[in-house]
Amino acid sequence: MKKPKIFIIPVMSKIHKEKILKPFKKIKKIFGKDMEVLSFEKPLSSIDEFSQLKIEDADATVVFVCSGGTSQLVAKIASNKDWFILAYPENNSLPSALSAKEKMVSAKTWKGKLVYTDMLQPPKKIVDAAYASRMLKLVKNTKIGLFGEKNEKLMEKINFVEEYFQVKSTVYPFEKLNSVWEAISYKEAEERLSDKLRGFVVKVSRKDLVEAFRLYLALKNIVKTEKFDYVTMDCFKYLNLKGITPCLAFSLLNDEGFFGICENEVVYAPLMFMLTNLTNKPCWIANTTTINLKKNSVILAHCTAATKLLDKKKKVIIKNHFESSLSVSLDVPLMRKNVTLVHLAFKPPKMVIVEGKILKTQLNLKNLCRTQALIKLKCNLKDFLRETGNHQVLCYGNYASVLASIGKNIGIDVVWLKEK
Repeated sequence: MKKPKIFIIPVMSKIHKEKILKPFKKIKKIFGKDMEVLSFEKPLSSIDEFSQLKIEDADATVVFVCSGGTSQLVAKIASNKDWFILAYPENNSLPSALSAKEKMVSAKTWKGKLVYTDMLQPPKKIVDAAYASRMLKLVKNTKIGLFGEKNEKLMEKINFVEEYFQVKSTVYPFEKLNSVWEAISYKEAEERLSDKLRGFVVKVSRKDLVEAFRLYLALKNIVKTEKFDYVTMDCFKYLNLKGITPCLAFSLLNDEGFFGICENEVVYAPLMFMLTNLTNKPCWIANTTTINLKKNSVILAHCTAATKLLDKKKKVIIKNHFESSLSVSLDVPLMRKNVTLVHLAFKPPKMVIVEGKILKTQLNLKNLCRTQALIKLKCNLKDFLRETGNHQVLCYGNYASVLASIGKNIGIDVVWLKEK
């Protein structure tokens, strides 16, 4: 993913002149660590100068208050705009920024955010907002293929992602999927799977493995032909129909950046797309299966996970599917890293976010889905249970603040659970 763009509008009073060029250059350098910086060549000191210049499209726009004596100018420039007003410790920057805000609040034109920086690190609030804006632009007009049949609940989910994320959806009947699957011979799939699954520990029959791999090849062909960015299906209905799970197919698609989402969970498709682009690693969608109030931990489990998430000291184990004991699923050993979990409800819209750390995986619990992870949460577990639902999308790293910015940008209620 390309770095997000930030556009900086520097303003100064005419009396300060050269003395504010140093902080202006410094702030551009600071933001340049995380983003592509666009800006005017020199600070502005009048509305006439501003009106003659063009503001380039960016993921975040910042009015940098270089000096005092600029509140009137800042208020004129930033009225009715959701820009950041950035102040720093010197040259009466903060007094002018606060005065500008007062003027806009009084005139009922204040829509921005006032941020203060120590000039040592880029302000996290601005960086997070820029990344959130970038993610929403990336996901816009992406295309999801839904395998199965339309029903009322599925249409509600489709309408949700179309409204909030501008994602396009296509329902693709199982009959069409099966015709593509049947065109891929057993022999062709068997010849191709050895390289793809090299190093895996296989505990299922050769026939089950090849048939599941045929489904992966079929889905991959359809993704390319239809130009889908992600796919999902009614997994259990397809299992009943063909005796094949999509667990292996979804895992391999996620490894390759095409995104397979379990159980018709259309709602999570945009999140998985954005987080994968943000972290440069696949995500994992899983059930919340077990809790431990004393240790403030949960166990997440699902029968698929991208193999690129694995701890390289261990091996992926291919087992049968948990609920049905049929076909193929994966036990992927995840890394013991900091993680972010996000649950997204669509009715009513709500995003619940928490950070934590994976303590242990490959738990070998027989009565749970095959990929399992024990996670210590950085919040009160009772609060987590009160606010969240079943499915969680997990990504490596601490990205709660970016997710919160995404939720706020699209108008979804955000619950960010934190340690007290």
